[in-house]
Amino acid sequence: MGFDALRFFHTYGIQYWTDGPNCQEGWINITCPMTKCNDTTNHMGINPYNGYAHCWICGGHNLQNVIMKLLNITYYEASKIILEFEGRFQAVQRLNKKVPLATKVILPGEAFGNRHKKYLIKRNFDPEYLEKKYQLRGTDITGEWKFRIIIPLIFRERIVSFQGRDISGSAVERYKTLEIEKSLDNPKSILYNFDNCKQDKVIVCEGPFDVMRMGDNCVGTLGTSITDPQIKLLSRFKQVFVMFDDGEEEAIKKAKSLASRVSILGSRVEIITNYADGRDPGDLMDDEVKNIKKELGFVV
Repeated sequence: MGFDALRFFHTYGIQYWTDGPNCQEGWINITCPMTKCNDTTNHMGINPYNGYAHCWICGGHNLQNVIMKLLNITYYEASKIILEFEGRFQAVQRLNKKVPLATKVILPGEAFGNRHKKYLIKRNFDPEYLEKKYQLRGTDITGEWKFRIIIPLIFRERIVSFQGRDISGSAVERYKTLEIEKSLDNPKSILYNFDNCKQDKVIVCEGPFDVMRMGDNCVGTLGTSITDPQIKLLSRFKQVFVMFDDGEEEAIKKAKSLASRVSILGSRVEIITNYADGRDPGDLMDDEVKNIKKELGFVV
């Protein structure tokens, strides 16, 4: 993910250089705007591949701070501009980028069989309730999606893709997602269960079953790697509670990163930890979920 510096400079009428003194190949130079620099030519370079800013006189700088100085705006406003001009604009990246090509998503499987029901009951879920509310399906013993619970990824009232959760315990991938090219939208550009969030606050979990346990007003990022489109969707809520897998160091690290990125856009963000003695949200009991949501101020 880079920063489209050329489009940014054109939009705001900022003079720039792409060759000549002080210019490195691939970088775009401007007059350094930092207060203590006193640059009179073009000593600051912006690397459009990673957004890194470096001045030959005063050193490296955070891109937000550079844009704040250039436009005389706040850090929050600068961060929004970076998101606006962020994008894979290099030719090689465009060629390699996978894009949705499908016109319709066809779900494998059918109604739950005994195997699927037993799996869910063992995890203290109500199979009939989940099957109806989340339009889940079950697959049989053959095919690419065998021995899985199929989870439609519904966004703005249409199925854009799906995941399959292995119930055999022997699959290499516990969660398998339909290829982007066969989807209507990139699954990592949406939030699972977004359509069932009607309050001004939201809980963010990782996987679909975490979301099914927490219920309405909870979304899933489909993993701890968070994309810019997901961040933008989360910023629509006034308050965001990040509830990744409890006690996992990597999950906590990712939660802090998410919190930082969302709070920049104006939402109040809180990371919820130590809520379940090391258990995942999907392993909570219904009464625990109810108590947690009440404590966080949700209408339940």
